[in-house]
Amino acid sequence: MHPRGNLWNPDTADVSSRVIPIVAIIAGGVAVVYFSVLGVLWAFQERVLFQPPSRIPNTEVDAQRVTYRTADDVELFAYVVGDCSKASTVVLAFHGNADVARWFVPWAKRVQRETKACVVLPEYRGYAGIVGAPTYESSSLDARAAYSYVHDTLGVSAERIVFFGH
Repeated sequence: MHPRGNLWNPDTADVSSRVIPIVAIIAGGVAVVYFSVLGVLWAFQERVLFQPPSRIPNTEVDAQRVTYRTADDVELFAYVVGDCSKASTVVLAFHGNADVARWFVPWAKRVQRETKACVVLPEYRGYAGIVGAPTYESSSLDARAAYSYVHDTLGVSAERIVFFGH
């Protein structure tokens, strides 16, 4: 008989004493890699989320361009399609992370034509030549400024404002 027992049926305690440390080392390594990737994504999440297009053709935009300021005094602009003073509904439409407001003017014209709503397409800082960098905080300030422009400057009541975004 072999000094360590039957070679065809090794002692399970002997096998588990060798396997458990290896599994623990592998699991620990996987956890370190996983949490490292999460940490990098967390640190750079705004750069991943906000991706302004780098090249935007300077073409004419068939909409009224208006300017307004944010609470931290950044000048922004928006395109207005339709007459917000006469429309029963004003759609405040925010574009996605790799878009710019001017690209949505044809869509806004269709919405205005089919629903008779006025459509306001605000732009964010860091997009379409506006100074600054887009962040969670700046996007919130920019959206509030667009709402204030529609509500306070254009005189549209809150009940008439519809929000759209993607």
